Amino acid sequence: MMFLLRTLAATLVAVVFTGAPALGGTLDERAKILRAEMTRDAALLQPWLMPDADPALRRTAIRALGRIGDDGTGPGMLRDMLATETKELRLLLWSAGIARTKDLAEPIAEQLAKQLAAKQWIYAAEAARALGWTGADGLGDTLRPLLVHPEAAVRAGALEGLGRSGAKERKDLFAASKLVDDANADVRAAAFYASWLIASRYRGEATKADKDWDGDSRLAKRFLPALDHPDADVRMGGIRVLGSLLPKACPSDGPFSIVYSLIADIDVRVAQDAVGRIFTRRKDAHSSGALLKALSHADPKVRRLAAEALGEREGDAYKAALAAAWDAETDARVREVLTVQLVKHGSEAHWAKLAARDDRAREDVVRQMTEAQVLLGSKRKEALQELFTWADPGASQRAGGIHAAVWMEIVGKLEGREHPKLDEWLTGFLVGGYAVDKPDRHFVMSSVIGLVGKNKRLAHADVLLEMLGRTYSGPPHDEIKQAVLHEEVRMAVMGAFADLAADKACPAETKAKMMSALGRHLVNDPSPWVRRAAKKAYEKLEAEPPEHDEFDQSNAWKGVPRAAEPMEGIPASAGDGELLDEKAILKLADWIVAHKPRLVFDTTAGPFAVELDAVKAPVHSVSLLNAVRNGIYDDTRFHRVVPNFVIQGGDPHGHGAGGGGWTVPDELSRNRYVRGALGMPKSVKDDGGCQIFVMHTTYRPLDERYTCYGSVVSGMTSVDKIRVGDRITGARVVLRKP
Repeated sequence: MMFLLRTLAATLVAVVFTGAPALGGTLDERAKILRAEMTRDAALLQPWLMPDADPALRRTAIRALGRIGDDGTGPGMLRDMLATETKELRLLLWSAGIARTKDLAEPIAEQLAKQLAAKQWIYAAEAARALGWTGADGLGDTLRPLLVHPEAAVRAGALEGLGRSGAKERKDLFAASKLVDDANADVRAAAFYASWLIASRYRGEATKADKDWDGDSRLAKRFLPALDHPDADVRMGGIRVLGSLLPKACPSDGPFSIVYSLIADIDVRVAQDAVGRIFTRRKDAHSSGALLKALSHADPKVRRLAAEALGEREGDAYKAALAAAWDAETDARVREVLTVQLVKHGSEAHWAKLAARDDRAREDVVRQMTEAQVLLGSKRKEALQELFTWADPGASQRAGGIHAAVWMEIVGKLEGREHPKLDEWLTGFLVGGYAVDKPDRHFVMSSVIGLVGKNKRLAHADVLLEMLGRTYSGPPHDEIKQAVLHEEVRMAVMGAFADLAADKACPAETKAKMMSALGRHLVNDPSPWVRRAAKKAYEKLEAEPPEHDEFDQSNAWKGVPRAAEPMEGIPASAGDGELLDEKAILKLADWIVAHKPRLVFDTTAGPFAVELDAVKAPVHSVSLLNAVRNGIYDDTRFHRVVPNFVIQGGDPHGHGAGGGGWTVPDELSRNRYVRGALGMPKSVKDDGGCQIFVMHTTYRPLDERYTCYGSVVSGMTSVDKIRVGDRITGARVVLRKP
């Protein structure tokens, strides 16, 4: 969910911190504000939102109000303040924007008109940005005229707002494209950002209307000059827009010939972007030729991207090229990928050759993943049956068990498939799936249940109802017993019920039972995530949910773990229990601000160090600091690496869906996702945990959507080298010398 075009003065320490606010008030007052923010209870902020409140505390409370978002009374409070605020208007507009609710579009638009009339350009720009986040209808008509405003700040703000707004019409993209050559660097950056987002949506709408849509060559030509720019960020900006606009068959001569020079770009990130965003999307001979060339690229990530794309292309020439690349490949992990692609082309011999080698990729999960993908991609009729035998949930023949990430890959690739044994295999999972390793079983079960819903396996509805029946615990607030389904599994069941009930073949009696279960968990389930999943199921079915009172908070906030062992130089937290409360968190956050410790992650690709922004994200910062102290990251894998985008790891279970047992609600800020930025992964709002991600490059669509709470200060070379299969061998806190 983009990038700055001007040269970044420091590529390693690139997170934009917009000034640390002064810490006012007492620790008790700050803790109460933090408590209100974390539990998403906007009403508790009222004392600090009054005009005569301590200014620093008031700013903190306004920021918290935006972070709370559209829960409860927050939007109404923001609306009231927008009508009267003068002192902290810019912060208030930002908070109203990140609340992301259409309910605030009107008051923000009124402020936009007011600030334009008063020639308060900074406020007008902030209002334009905020208006985009509301997602209201017709925002293009409000923001497009501002793209020709004489003030650069207003043009940049309008571009960002337009990109965020969901704009998808050609006229929006045409208007944004005019500013990629603007005299102001911030406007140029915003123009590429907006153009990328609008172009992607424009392409999506065009292909829906016409599956044979062949790009937009006229608009594409506006972005070709960017590919010859000396700044790599500008070149990547052009690639990202052109990925949506170039014709399906992009000639290697004529105006688009410059596209093919990107494979040999001096910055390997540009080559990665070109392969991933342009050539893999097009299956014409010219693009396939570029991919064949990329098979011999010096960078293993480029070679992997090319191999995966060529595996989806039909023809003996591609099979021969992959085989030649297999013979020449020196990187064990790329060879695993090449093997899978060759099997898709019918070359089972290369799988036998790989299995016989003694220089396979070292990590068990990588080797298991290859074997699973070979069986999933094989053209042999017996292959899927072998997979079901190999991956029998009740009797795995693997001495070390099958890694949960492999289970989840298998289940994901079975979507849409038909096989005589599939229903039997699914039943074995649902009934006997607890044979899967205990720490991971609920994530695997969730994946299986999702497959049941997406494949419309109505025969399994009664099994799901029986499983779920054990979880009903009576009135709200009753704790669900340990012996019943994990909340991740209950969430998956809610989604499966929505898919199954929507099927016209679903018997009325079965549908009634599933709707009853949805209503029961919408009202009674103690997990906010399950209640949210049940609510989404009702929305998907366009059904009227039962009347219910929202109870408890909308997330699972309970605090963050305290450090198990003291460390010299770091103050010990007072109090008892396994979790730190808001006051203890703020004390430790203040220490982080004052002493600026570094967290060093030692990896199989080399070390990298980060510094934390405990002013804007105190909870995330303390959570990460203590997780490092507690050894959470020792011997964990990087489960996700997207070239020229992100590395993600830190899941103690290693499959990417797990956590450390606690959650951290979002702490959004103005910090930007530039190269080296440290962020918090999440699947829905407020469900962050112990995982981390680090950016390879600037990626503006993540700004103000994911918590950005630090930056890499050394070791970006290591970050660039990390691939799936690399691990965090250990993590440590390094204190600054006095």
